Amino acid sequence: MKKNFRGFTLIELSIVLVIIGLIVAGIVSAQKLIAEAQLQRIVSQANQYITAINTFKLEYDAFPGDITNAYDYWSASCGSSADECNGNGNNRIDYADDWPDGSEEPRGWQHLQLANIIPGSLTGGSCNTGRAHGIGVNTPAGPRGGGWKYRSSGMFGMNPNSFIALSLHAPDSTCGDMDDPIITIAEMFAIDTKYDDGIYNTGKIFGYSQAAATCRATYDPSTTGVACIPTFFVNKKQ
Repeated sequence: MKKNFRGFTLIELSIVLVIIGLIVAGIVSAQKLIAEAQLQRIVSQANQYITAINTFKLEYDAFPGDITNAYDYWSASCGSSADECNGNGNNRIDYADDWPDGSEEPRGWQHLQLANIIPGSLTGGSCNTGRAHGIGVNTPAGPRGGGWKYRSSGMFGMNPNSFIALSLHAPDSTCGDMDDPIITIAEMFAIDTKYDDGIYNTGKIFGYSQAAATCRATYDPSTTGVACIPTFFVNKKQ
């Protein structure tokens, strides 16, 4: 006996192609929405931490990490000695290689938690020498697997006495050390345009990069690749 097999008609094929197109469009749209939500989350986290830092400053008359009598408040919860807990009171946030008894940056996150201003249980210490930080251990985690730096030096050739800033970095392979960019120029431009002045080196939001020829050179949204470290100023005197 013969069996008749019928192929798809043009109409049926058209319907299948339309369905495939809708699925692909839905996936692309979902990816775009996820990326946009991550950018909004970056700004939201930055504002949350800036508010927390300023709240601490109002309550203790010093910045977290820089406060000179933190050990008097939190003693052993902060460190085994005053040197492992207190800052130097110079109104900036120093790295371990700037401040001989340890980094004020991870201490600052710990001080915020000990003051019950932000949640968490960060250690307050660097995970090895220099500027290395374990994301989620010494410094808060951010979107896309990165982590937040809280600092006063190493950016734009600015006088470190003139600002305190938050910046979101991607980790590299050494103990979560964070020096690498985490978003594209187009994404950085979108953040700066929506929430600030759209210029990479003015206002309260900067687009930073270790390499001057990438994000810092200009905002060119047509440039591809991850190149920017979003930076938000807590305070800036110039």
